[in-house]
Amino acid sequence: MKCTSGSNWYCSTINMALASDSLNLRDYCTYIKQLKYCIGISPMHFTGTVFRGVHMSLSEITAMESQNGPFFIPSFTSTSKSQPFSKNTLIHIDISPEWAKMYHLHIAQSYANIGDVHSLINNYTKAISAYTKALEIATLILPSIHPALASLHNRIGCVYNDMGEYTKALSSYKKTFEIRQKSLPVDHPDLAASYTSIGSIYHNMGEYSTALSCAEKSLEICQKSFSSDCPDLSTCYGNIGTVYNSMGASSKALEFYEKALEIKQNILPRDHPNIADAYNEIGSMYTTMGNDSKALSAFEKSLEIYQKTLPPNHLNLATVYNNLGDLYKSTGEYPKALSYCTKALMICQETLSSHHPILLIAYHNLGKLHQVMGEYSKALTFYQKALEIEEETLTPMHPDLASLYSSLGEVYLETKDYPKALLFFEKACTIWQKTLPSNHLHLAHSYYCIGKVYQAMGDPIKALPFLKHFVEMFRN
Repeated sequence: MKCTSGSNWYCSTINMALASDSLNLRDYCTYIKQLKYCIGISPMHFTGTVFRGVHMSLSEITAMESQNGPFFIPSFTSTSKSQPFSKNTLIHIDISPEWAKMYHLHIAQSYANIGDVHSLINNYTKAISAYTKALEIATLILPSIHPALASLHNRIGCVYNDMGEYTKALSSYKKTFEIRQKSLPVDHPDLAASYTSIGSIYHNMGEYSTALSCAEKSLEICQKSFSSDCPDLSTCYGNIGTVYNSMGASSKALEFYEKALEIKQNILPRDHPNIADAYNEIGSMYTTMGNDSKALSAFEKSLEIYQKTLPPNHLNLATVYNNLGDLYKSTGEYPKALSYCTKALMICQETLSSHHPILLIAYHNLGKLHQVMGEYSKALTFYQKALEIEEETLTPMHPDLASLYSSLGEVYLETKDYPKALLFFEKACTIWQKTLPSNHLHLAHSYYCIGKVYQAMGDPIKALPFLKHFVEMFRN
């Protein structure tokens, strides 16, 4: 480039440094110092010469173009065209392409950091915007298989996952995987991490066989890359256990949860909170299997460790309190269930903002408990509090929102408020139809509930297609 007339960073910086209302600019020293300072605080460098004078003649500019190297004429300053252009030279500035690249990478990293902050506070739209700007800049500068590009795609995928936009999350995670697959050895741990991320999306979408395949590939890489007692292996076993749990393969899920626990017990102190986490998972598994005594034992071990090692208002304690509440709810010991669920809520209220997503779990659990107890007005109160948070923090098509709509529909069905029941079941069904596979159990449940509402309203003709659809899905 020989000359430029467009607006750009370096001309703007020079103009700011040389700004003055004086027609003569008799003393340049101050302005040159400002210019040097502006460029000095930036990680950029330019090669070229800066000239004053938009009033220079065409012949003077043509003569400048014949010189070697780029030159810049800031539009803000001017001089008489009768003066030789050589006298208008203010300062020589070195520009290096590598330094320019570093400057733009610095900007990209700043956007990425902004995205990280917004992601942490669940401001998902702004997080996506910042990450996208960082990615646009980095893509122009870096090779297509650079690890930084993989990292940005991965961050975007994480946010979309939190938003419940699983298709977009999967697309971003696959882009991360493609970059890593081209640039890393086949058994690199980062590839295992990509398989884990992709598998988590398939799990959220209800495609459990694909999720299991991804989790097993991640485990295979970790087994080659790490020792048998590596924490990453424990995580892989836990992930596989979670998929088996969702598939209803309780014994297989328990097997992998116990493998994860065994590794943690071998490498960690016996009172380490991570061991309590494993007991918590195993307890939840026993609850699902209906083995209440073993579930209670596991939860009590988890609670004992947490109480020894964590502050009394730690969120992990709220988690185990919620799990104990679920256990006692399933055994019909409602006073104990209410006590533990209330403890969980109190911790969440003490430590979290009033609209934090974790708080809605406590509200939802208490709503479900009061629903089982037949206290429908209290159930609705807690469900409405959870709904207020979800509608503010989640996207309109988030699957968690569908679960809450379904719970509200159940309460209105029990209280014979059929129009509202139908409204919420249909809302849940619409979300699940757009976010889950067509054979997912949540969809089957929503078809059943809609059919039951129409049946209760005395409209068997409308009820029949939904109930038939439910039976066909259940058989399959």
